[in-house]
Amino acid sequence: METLNTAAVYINRFKALVERLYHEQPALQGYEGTLESVIRTHFAQMSAKNHTWKRDTFRELLLLMNAKKCYAVLRNPAFIEVLANISAFGNKMVRPAHGWVKDSLTAEGQLASLLRHCFAKFEVPEFMEYIFAGDNKVHMHWYIQLRPRR
Repeated sequence: METLNTAAVYINRFKALVERLYHEQPALQGYEGTLESVIRTHFAQMSAKNHTWKRDTFRELLLLMNAKKCYAVLRNPAFIEVLANISAFGNKMVRPAHGWVKDSLTAEGQLASLLRHCFAKFEVPEFMEYIFAGDNKVHMHWYIQLRPRR
């Protein structure tokens, strides 16, 4: 019983943190070594006026990973950056993120599965999933382009 309450408290606290940072006025700041500063920095890099879908998608992905108890993803700044990179292409998703089903116990597997769910209609080479851990948006766009058009 205690474990369920602790998990519920964590989920609610994280949700409140994400909502607060989402609604904050974007202001650039340095990385302070905290989860909050990592998320704040990514929100600040996404315009609150132009392309608001990036911020909306990033918020949705953070809350989804929290709801699915993907805590290893949310504790790692590099994995949060992957979520931010995914959100940069949020308007190109072939399926909504909220329909994703967690099918791996590792953070890397969860992120790869999320990528496939959101962007791939057909099999995409596994090595391509790692490009979302980098900063080359052109390579990320190639992943998106691999799906066939109608």
